[in-house]
Amino acid sequence: MLRSLSPSEVNDLLQIIDTHFNKFGALNINPDFLTPHEKILLQDAGVDLSAYTPTVENAFRYGMLSVALGTERAKNMSEYELKRYIKAKKFLPMDAREKEVLRSLEHQAYHEIKGLGLRIKQDINRAIIEQDVIKREKYEGVIKNSAKETIINRESVKDMTRRIGEQTGDWARDLDRISDYILHEAHDTGRAMEVKKMYGKKAKVYKHVFNQACAQCVKLYLTNGQGSEPRIYTVDELMRNGSNIGRKTKDWKPVIGATHPWCRCELEYIPEGYEWNEKKNSYEIKATKEIEDIRKLIKFKKG
Repeated sequence: MLRSLSPSEVNDLLQIIDTHFNKFGALNINPDFLTPHEKILLQDAGVDLSAYTPTVENAFRYGMLSVALGTERAKNMSEYELKRYIKAKKFLPMDAREKEVLRSLEHQAYHEIKGLGLRIKQDINRAIIEQDVIKREKYEGVIKNSAKETIINRESVKDMTRRIGEQTGDWARDLDRISDYILHEAHDTGRAMEVKKMYGKKAKVYKHVFNQACAQCVKLYLTNGQGSEPRIYTVDELMRNGSNIGRKTKDWKPVIGATHPWCRCELEYIPEGYEWNEKKNSYEIKATKEIEDIRKLIKFKKG
């Protein structure tokens, strides 16, 4: 039978996990959420806190940009152009309310990441004290071998978590799920804030529901099943619904961002004078007498 991990080895392992998630949160979200002690530990480990990438802020700003420039134009921009626009903060300056909303999104993201780190530590502690010998041997073997190699070879935190993650799978999937949810939330919230700024709080919006959408999203955002006319909401109406975190599926509400993890439904603005066109399955400018008269004057040559 495998030798149990010593208290010192357990402590080393848990510290490695703390360091990894502190580093992940600092370099991908915002180092401002670190405590002074956590900052010192990361700096002692050689982490440059000034080199962080504001991932949540970038998703938020891209959402704003996609409304200001138009969704199609934004989608067709190169990565270089997108980065240039997003970095040029004067192009889309954020007001106090938008900064407050962004800060809240970053705090939520950081809280979720730290929460995952805590769950992993709890899983490890549970495995160590597990009375079921078979289950204990399985988990303790994974943890012991990864911890031992990391401590002896002084491998990076990334390698450490990769080793354990490859054996369990769940932790990596949880991190992917959290990241996907937060970035979708930030993107659509950025879109909503820009729509509100440009067109007012009563601006009409809908959710573009993809063909692979779940039954709950179809019910919440479409009037009569897949492919039907979308339900129309105002920005303020959706904002008041908050998020569906903590709600049971039957209690889900239509929201600004992700309805659930891995949701792909995207917030879209309905311009004034547009109506649903069943044939084109999209919103088109309403056909008025003036528009019809103009169309009659336009002649197209064939060939």
